[in-house]
Amino acid sequence: IMENADTLADISQEHLKIVIKAVGMCVMTQFASDVCKSANENAIASAVEVCGRVAVLVISMPLISEILSVAIDMAGG
Repeated sequence: IMENADTLADISQEHLKIVIKAVGMCVMTQFASDVCKSANENAIASAVEVCGRVAVLVISMPLISEILSVAIDMAGG
């Protein structure tokens, strides 16, 4: 599936892997948060959401750095 998807949108496989990992982390985080909220553990649910956001940022750091370098190049820096 990934071999066909990257040629359709002209996206490198590394970028596609990062996006898929981030989406998976978001789904898992939302599920864990919902389970905590169902158990009336709202503080734990909030902590799970924060940890999920941090995890997505860490996973997507290579992509973020590439975007920033392209933006700097476009700005003439």
